Formats: sequence, structure tokens, C-alpha cells
Amino acid sequence: MGVSVNIGGVNLGSYAKVMDVRRDILPPRRLITESLSERSGSYLMGVDEDSRSIEIDVMFIEDSPDDIAEAKRELAEILDTDDVVPMTFSDESGLTYYGIVYDSSELRQELHTARATIKFFLPDPHAYGSEVIYQMSGDSATFNVDGNRETYPIIEVEFHEDTPFFAITHTHEDAEDEQYHEPYILIGEPEDVEQETVKERQTRALTNFRNHSGINWTGGDSDDVDGVAHGTMTRVNGLGLTVTDGNVGSPGTFSTWHGGCWKRVLPAGAQDFRLEVEFMMYAVNGKTGRVEAYVKDDQNITVGKIQYTDARLRGTRPRFYGRAGNLDGYILVHRQNIPQSSFAPMEGKMTLERRGRRWRSSVQTRPQGTTRWTTNTVGKFMDVYEKEMAEVRGIVLSIQTFDGETINEPIAIQRVGLYELFEVEPDEVPEIFVEEDKLIIDCERGEVTLNGELFMRDFDAAGSEFFSLKPGRLNTLSAIPTENATVTIRHRPRWI
Repeated sequence: MGVSVNIGGVNLGSYAKVMDVRRDILPPRRLITESLSERSGSYLMGVDEDSRSIEIDVMFIEDSPDDIAEAKRELAEILDTDDVVPMTFSDESGLTYYGIVYDSSELRQELHTARATIKFFLPDPHAYGSEVIYQMSGDSATFNVDGNRETYPIIEVEFHEDTPFFAITHTHEDAEDEQYHEPYILIGEPEDVEQETVKERQTRALTNFRNHSGINWTGGDSDDVDGVAHGTMTRVNGLGLTVTDGNVGSPGTFSTWHGGCWKRVLPAGAQDFRLEVEFMMYAVNGKTGRVEAYVKDDQNITVGKIQYTDARLRGTRPRFYGRAGNLDGYILVHRQNIPQSSFAPMEGKMTLERRGRRWRSSVQTRPQGTTRWTTNTVGKFMDVYEKEMAEVRGIVLSIQTFDGETINEPIAIQRVGLYELFEVEPDEVPEIFVEEDKLIIDCERGEVTLNGELFMRDFDAAGSEFFSLKPGRLNTLSAIPTENATVTIRHRPRWI
């Protein structure tokens, strides 16, 4: 029985018979050498593993030449990708390679059969096992790592209280015998006897929630939004804050935008602020919806607004809107014709920020299941005449649709953060992480993100180093502080 091959989740045998699979024992090796001046030969400095390739011979068996041509086109559509896709083989159970087609031989066709060779390029020569997840208990986690090559962990930290730093170290069971240098990663600055941790941070959360608990929030009315307040906002587990009645009113009842809204009066005001709203939207053709967030002054007058809209049912492509001030204020950005492929289906993140007289608004997106945001558009404004300087004292959230059209399902607000921004004194230690912040340390990419955005500002580059996990041994990761955070470690075993 031959080898079964799966490419990008599709069984290759459903389109053509797999005749042969050619794989190497080791990937190509590149020797690193240095010539010596007074002796023959060279000095071997090390060995690098290069990218590898896999060749698969296939045969099309059909009733006619036309059927062969059709099968070839169907397979070509599956193989035509712009990035690597997962590849699995039945004789390597549980392991996944990642490759992309770079060449194929000429189709050698007879009456009812045709043969070809498909060549795959694998930038990463390793095979990967299933993801392994550990949650740190206390201040450390010890676990064995499978595979026969070092692998790199992803460390996720969810903070439950404010803290000025996070640090994590790595060691393994043979470290003392190998004179192992124990690497660490430090982000932020621990307190010491000459420094005082300030409670008034560089970034102080005025309101910050994920998937919304509803505490201290009340229903809004039409005076709070640009449109009509109608429908009920509620929290749905695993989805976030959404509108209970998907239609938000019967057709013909409304001739404008309308939907549910919630609002909150802040516990303290803020002059300089940053508003972040994360949401999800499945932009299905034939449906219309928008997500809005407002910051308000003490008279419920709008200080600023951000909005993302998908109204393709009305002939308008997805768009993002950011504004400083009320309806007659300054439009920071109003970008229309955003590519549909970038937003449907999508997770989005809108921001609105004021520092002194400087305003900034942006929208970012990311594919579902990923952690890194990509900025799609940014708008900036200098309030020279200081017209939009009112103190922020409230926040309003709204999900709406137009007329009697059906709202996008699902569409939900998943996280909201409104933060006060200000400077700290040089001898103070700012608490850079606040409650519900999510820090991700990716040791393979060598990067740190905070709430989905690259965050290297407080990374201790002088002493920190991204580390790998040692296969076939017990590895121990230790972190501080852990009493106010949940630390999760993810990795995938690697084989050569």
C-alpha cells in the first residue's frame, strides 16, 4: 500500500494516484569553515541545516482526456497557494511539514492516464508534532520535550493586577553538567530600594474589560449615539458584547442607523487618553452592520468617535471612520473601499488617542486564530486652536444596522480599554502592565506583543535573550511575578 499524502487539509489521492514520494534522510547541510594560514585544509566552525524539498510522483486515471484535463485543473487550484501549507504523510503519523509548490514536470499523457512530478519547497526543514500546552503552577513549570531538535516556546501572560515588570528564566535537567548559561527574558523594571512604584501609571485603566461583564454599565438612548438606540446589548459567552435581536427592528420601522448601546460614567476623568476596541465581524454578503465607540465629556457631548462599517448590501465597501469632537468636529480618517478580503471574515481593533493637542486614530486587523495585528489605516490631527480639549468622563458602545436590514451575525465587541496617559518621574517605576493585559513572548520570532501590538519598548535588550527548549529532557521555566498573572507555555516538538 502506498503513502497517503495530505496537502493543506486535502487528500492528494482524491485527485490523483500517488505513485512515489521522495524525501531525504537529512536536509541539505551547509558546512561553516574557516581557512587557516599556515596549514592545509580549513577549520570546521559548525553546520547549518538548509531548506529541503520533497518530490511526489502522481498519476491521473480517468475515462477520457477531457476528464484528465479537468482533474488536473482541480488539483492545480488546490496547489496554487501564496504561502506554505501543512503537509502530512501516512507513514509519519502525527508529524506535519510546511511546504509550497515551486515546480512540476510536464504532464506525460496517454489515452486514459497522465503522469507528473510535483515538487515542494520547505523553507523550514523540520517536521512538527501537535502543540503542547502547559499552565504554570505557582512560579514554575517543569515538563519533558519530545522530538529530536530544539524547539521554541510561546509564553502567554494574562495579568490580573497591575505590575511594573515580568521576567521568565529557563533551565533543564542537564544544565549543571553542560555548564549551561541560564537565559532570561525581562520586560519592565523591578522595584528596588531606591525606587518607588507609583500607582498613577503611564497608562492607567479607566475601564478595561474582555468579553464584558456588564458591571457599572447601563443601557444608552438615542442622545448617546449618531443614530437611534434600539435593541438590547448583552454578553454572550465566547463571543462578547452583542445585540440580542439580530434584526434590531422590523423592516420599515427605521430609515436610519439603529441598534443597541451601552454606556458608562468613568470613575475619574482623563485629559490625555487612549481608547481601544477589539471586535469581530463576519461580513456576509446581504447583511449590514457597524461597531461604534464614543468618548464623552461631563455634559454627554462627544469628545471623539471611532466606527467600523460593513454596508455592502447598500453598495458600500467596508470603511473606517475616526473623529475628534462632535458632529462638527475634525475627521481624522474616513477610509472607504477597504479591500473586502482584508476584513471578511475578520477580527478588528480600532483606536482613538489624544496626547496634548495631537490626535491619532487607526484600525488594525488580523486573521482569526492569530495574535499579531496589522495596521490598515491611520489618521492624525494637530488641534492647533485647542477646540477639542474637553476632559473625557464617559464612554458609549454601540452595534447597529441600517433600516430593516439584518445585522451581521455574529458581530460583537470583544474587548474595550480606555486608558489615561501621562508621564512619570525619572526615579519612579511605572506599572506598565494593567489588569486584563495580555503579553505574548514568541521565542522563535524573537518578538514581544502586548494586546496584539508589537511591544519592545520595555524589553531588557542588554541582558535578555529568547531561548529554546531542549528535547528529550526535563525543561523548567520559572517566572516572576506569578501571584497576579496566569502564565501559559505553548510549544510544538520538532523532528529533523
